[in-house]
Amino acid sequence: MDPLLPLSVLSKCVRTYAGGETEDHSYSDQKALGMMGLVRRDTALLFRDLRLGTSSWLNSFLELSGEWAQVPHEFGAHAAKLPTPIITSNNSNPLEHEDTVVLTCEPETQNTTYMWWINNQSLPDSARLELSEDNKTLTLLHVTRNDTGPYVCETQNPVSAGRSDPFTINVLYPVAQPSIQASNTTVTEHGDTVFLTCLTNDTGISISWLFNGQSLLLTERMKLSQGNSTLTIHPVRREDAGNYQCQVSNLGYSSKSDVLSLDVTYDSTQGSSSGLSDGAIASIVIGAVAALVYFLYIRNTGRANDQHDLKQHKLLISNHSQGHSDNSPSKIDEVAYSSLNFNVQESKKPTSASPSLTASETVYSEVKKK
Repeated sequence: MDPLLPLSVLSKCVRTYAGGETEDHSYSDQKALGMMGLVRRDTALLFRDLRLGTSSWLNSFLELSGEWAQVPHEFGAHAAKLPTPIITSNNSNPLEHEDTVVLTCEPETQNTTYMWWINNQSLPDSARLELSEDNKTLTLLHVTRNDTGPYVCETQNPVSAGRSDPFTINVLYPVAQPSIQASNTTVTEHGDTVFLTCLTNDTGISISWLFNGQSLLLTERMKLSQGNSTLTIHPVRREDAGNYQCQVSNLGYSSKSDVLSLDVTYDSTQGSSSGLSDGAIASIVIGAVAALVYFLYIRNTGRANDQHDLKQHKLLISNHSQGHSDNSPSKIDEVAYSSLNFNVQESKKPTSASPSLTASETVYSEVKKK
């Protein structure tokens, strides 16, 4: 029934509904009797979806019946439409069997009834589901993957009702170990293409690849499918040989597959047609730098030793020359020494002019620089 019907039309409807007398009365008589007096005591009217401003219209209707005193004065306040509710959560990514989730229907309003729905059905009887006294809060104890939802809360008051948008809980649970399926595990360099597929039944996970225990670094010959479930290597090279694994993860758990070994056969008499790999080039560069540093170190060390020997030699000469200065006290003769080793085979008689020589005796000759 439209609450904004003309009063005359509404009065006739009320009279007929209530079973009142159908005899004709003048307008003044009708007003005197009062329309509500025609309504039986067990008769009730329900007005739905009242709009703002309806209270003044109802007041006029009730004044005709003299029943205004029986209407609560706060009736107009209840005519306000409730806002659309929303659901908030204390944990958006709970761990299965470990975390507890608290869902709250917002906002809080007075004289409001709260109801909850899961998967478009009323809440089931469960020891893990708890409602607050006013039904505004729903608690899920030790959530499982079956508690994802969606959840909807509904608010009602005497004049309006509203439902929230669906809310889903992302329950994190341990992921199962994946496996790798390969198109071939023994391939020929430059001639074959390899397809590696990571197999898993889990959803809401991310997939990554490992090579020899480290995160796989993609090259221009490698491609990943959408979702990273399939790795394609085209063409295969000898440096692609090794151990491959795939890893599946969610925000709380991860698991690696068993190792899959890829063997690459090649002609050992021929080098790679595309040149050295990046790893080989890096090794060569590092070796060359190390050799250069070592060479410079040896050269500088040898030069320092030579200079040290020269200084020691000059010091020896200087000490020796102090006893052989000439007439000029400020002049010091520079003396160079040389040594000769003689191995005497047989003894000779010494002469008075020269001292005798013995085997392996060292003779120093003195040369002065003028």
